[in-house]
Amino acid sequence: MEEWSVVHKVALWGFLGAFLFGIIAHKTHFCTMGAISDWINMGSLVRLRAWLLAMAVALLMSQLLQAIGWIDLSASIYLSTNFRFALACRGAGVVAREHWYVLVAAI
Repeated sequence: MEEWSVVHKVALWGFLGAFLFGIIAHKTHFCTMGAISDWINMGSLVRLRAWLLAMAVALLMSQLLQAIGWIDLSASIYLSTNFRFALACRGAGVVAREHWYVLVAAI
């Protein structure tokens, strides 16, 4: 059997990680909208704290991996000018779609 390439290994690990996260998220009802809804409608911060903890762990781990030199965050697509422009266009599209009646009334 021939050796797997790095691309195949990364794809496999990504799939396995996403699959594991999906199972855990489904079993624990991990949901951003649900966390906000629970906080606003019921005053419960349980799911929101879990979501904030997940974000904090992701932020800290990415910075740790950057600090020890395992990853290079400066090469991230999220820091490129093209991504910012695409994100701005997406945001403008969402606003236009949700508030089209205001745009029509202005004309």
